[in-house]
Amino acid sequence: MAGMGMEQSIRAGTPVGFLGVAAALGLGGCENGDACEGLRTFDAPPAPTTSDTAPPIVLEGEWIGAGVLELQFSKPLAAGNAPDPDRFAVIGWSAQVQSYSGYQGPDTCYVRTRYAGIGQGYYQVNSVADVWIAPEDPSLLRVRMSSTAASCRAATDIVADGVLLVYTDGPTDPVTERLLDAEGDPVPDLGPQWAVQQWEICTANNNYGYNYCRYSLSTSVTGHLPALSVLAPIPCPGA
Repeated sequence: MAGMGMEQSIRAGTPVGFLGVAAALGLGGCENGDACEGLRTFDAPPAPTTSDTAPPIVLEGEWIGAGVLELQFSKPLAAGNAPDPDRFAVIGWSAQVQSYSGYQGPDTCYVRTRYAGIGQGYYQVNSVADVWIAPEDPSLLRVRMSSTAASCRAATDIVADGVLLVYTDGPTDPVTERLLDAEGDPVPDLGPQWAVQQWEICTANNNYGYNYCRYSLSTSVTGHLPALSVLAPIPCPGA
């Protein structure tokens, strides 16, 4: 029915030939410029690589069930350890290329990365409810979100998106609540430094308030993932 209405409108008000010419030239007879032409690409940082001497790092991740993220680490983690879920956050990132038409001068092209807590809708922000090491493989860490409806927040003009894990080692809490490697040594902070710092503040202050801490991870940075030297491939939920 919608297609029929559009067809009738074209037939009644505008000759098809004129419509084609207007589309080709742009309304007003001028060609529309594109300040982002040739810039809609995404050069990701290199993927993490394993090392015999470095502590465990995240290599990749996948969603294995509703709200459950499985993370592959480069080394085994301490079996039987129960990390504190409040030390972890899962945030979405999106590489964005967006043109902006100003009142004066040429159009501007913004190339930036947006970060935001994984959630559903604008106010319903999910947190990490549970964390455990896979019993069949100690190099797998599983993270359960507080809601099965977790999703990356949508934004316009996205050229790439994904998920990041943030973990704070937090020096003040008992070692039994921290993420350990197979030798029993604490795993260092994981994730962008700015996000780790934000999360440490929230953890040290008993999470302030539920929404405040999750939204403290929301930010926008010029460029595509400029604060990262490596990027573990982790898709958005449902991707």
